Amino acid sequence: MIPLKNRRQIERGVKLILQGLGEDPTREGLRDTPTRVSKMYADILDGNFAKEPRVTMFEEESYNGVVMIHHVPYFSFCEHHLMPFTGEFAIAYVPDKKIIGVSKLVRIFRHRCKRVTIQERLVSDAADDLMRLLEAKGVMVYAEAQHMCMTHRGVKSPGSRMTTSSARGVFLTNDVTRQQFMEVATK
Repeated sequence: MIPLKNRRQIERGVKLILQGLGEDPTREGLRDTPTRVSKMYADILDGNFAKEPRVTMFEEESYNGVVMIHHVPYFSFCEHHLMPFTGEFAIAYVPDKKIIGVSKLVRIFRHRCKRVTIQERLVSDAADDLMRLLEAKGVMVYAEAQHMCMTHRGVKSPGSRMTTSSARGVFLTNDVTRQQFMEVATK
């Protein structure tokens, strides 16, 4: 959670932006906007990576196939323009003695979404987190998103989607395993 003193800084910044746009931040429709924006950012963005999400893991020595979750919605904010990007992601791993509660895969990825970032770093950091936590034989993360900084400004290209992926372990060395993942993730 963003501390209250930081939220006050956000409120001051929003007032400056409104003034820079030629608006009167004291008029009726905008009077509470800085507070609302501050609360929104406190809810959406955290940036506190010292505290990792809680995960439940189980010892499982007999399963050595691919575990995958896919077509999971997400959003984050682009660090270049502070505009949202939204899409879907997929995560797969091949366990080595540990499996994780399936909802925790989502939790780990979304934890990385709670700060301004770029999509490339988001998938790479999530893959690193999972490899470290699971000590897996391999991990792969795939994400697809529409970036509002591209659809609403710049080239103004609504409907364009960016895809990124990051592979570790057997997903780097085994073409069949990687291909199986990509076939499901991109359908």
